[in-house]
Amino acid sequence: MKNKESVKEKEQRQELESNRLTFYTALTVVAVVFVALLYRYASNLRELSRFKTAVYTLLVGAALSAGWALVRMYINRNTDGSATLVPPFTHFFLSALAGSGAVFMRFFYADAVKLFYVLVPALYVLHLILHVYGNAYFFVSAFLLASGSALYTFDRLLMMGLFSGMRLAFGSFLILIGLAFVTICIAVSKKSGALRWKGSDHILLRGKTNYLPGYLSGAAVSVIGVTFAWIPAYAIFYGLIAIGALLVLCGIYFTFALMYS
Repeated sequence: MKNKESVKEKEQRQELESNRLTFYTALTVVAVVFVALLYRYASNLRELSRFKTAVYTLLVGAALSAGWALVRMYINRNTDGSATLVPPFTHFFLSALAGSGAVFMRFFYADAVKLFYVLVPALYVLHLILHVYGNAYFFVSAFLLASGSALYTFDRLLMMGLFSGMRLAFGSFLILIGLAFVTICIAVSKKSGALRWKGSDHILLRGKTNYLPGYLSGAAVSVIGVTFAWIPAYAIFYGLIAIGALLVLCGIYFTFALMYS
């Protein structure tokens, strides 16, 4: 009887994952088309009023969605909500991302649209990575993606001219998150790849060899931070190339690790 129940639960979990992947795929396609439309509006002075209207609509919709996500989080405060198609925390994260994107686009126009034209598909790929590889590659790739987004954002802020005195602060931030990531990797390496969070262990990395990509990624971001504090133009050009190369190399590494595990 228990075996039948476990098989049924497994089938239900697999069906939920399949439906969730389908939903996220459709959501990504809609988001990319919307971002492409925004880029068209932002690149044409005649369409600038439509761009502002679309951004304002996105901001209001994101705020309403975030409010509903908070309500769901409160209702499901005693559970993790993982049995739903879109978990409450994921709902809130996506709403907050859309809202912050709208604010960013309001001030940076086409530059912000370019960032989200890359960021939206990248987040979808991260979900696929988590689905296929588990926590290991997701842990490293999410950090690299966040670091690359921060690097691009800092460069755009400096281009405005209002934050020219913040070059050292922006570079120091990248240095610190790189060192913090290396520190986390060292900490989890002493606990068989587990990170203690809210009274439970979360497996981030498995096996001694899997820590190397984490060390390299953290060190690379710190070096990029040093370069940014010195010569921002070099950091944004070579830094994004380095982050992209690391993502590809880590993908190859974890693919082989998955194949021969």
